[in-house]
Amino acid sequence: MNTLGDVKAMAFWSFTDVFEESIVPASPFYGGFGLINRDGLKKPSYYAFELMQKLGDELMVKGDGYVGTRKRDGSMQFLFYHYVHVDQLFASGDWSELSSSTRYDVFEEKGSKAYELTLSNLEGPYKCTSYRLDREHGSVFDEWSRMGSPYSLTEEEILYLNGRSGPIMGTEMAILKKCS
Repeated sequence: MNTLGDVKAMAFWSFTDVFEESIVPASPFYGGFGLINRDGLKKPSYYAFELMQKLGDELMVKGDGYVGTRKRDGSMQFLFYHYVHVDQLFASGDWSELSSSTRYDVFEEKGSKAYELTLSNLEGPYKCTSYRLDREHGSVFDEWSRMGSPYSLTEEEILYLNGRSGPIMGTEMAILKKCS
């Protein structure tokens, strides 16, 4: 997100966890760096790209953990994120803290973050659509963990997890009045 406004396109090195340089992993979630796991389940990183695609062409504001854009139709998009980098041990190639049940131990500790958005000089009705993606909302790995971390997924379990992955969406109408 730090390069937003400076680059024209962004790509990801490996689309799936299955690629020719390695064997197909036995576990559905083994820590691979693909956007999609071996069973076709979309990881949160996939949805991060999907949410970035919703941003507009005009960069209005950018800061630590947020970006605001505008589209040609005048609509505005705001993306709030809480990026946490992997710790130095994991970055140096030590995967010992990573197991099928522990994914978050390899990240730096940053706590939680709250955001507040204030818009001024706007009036009238606005439809606000929000998307939320975190461990409780749309993380296919966390949903897999909550269902007991089955090692080999059945077709029914894959369908269930597909239905539970991805950001949750909410909408509300806001009537804004100009402040005097």
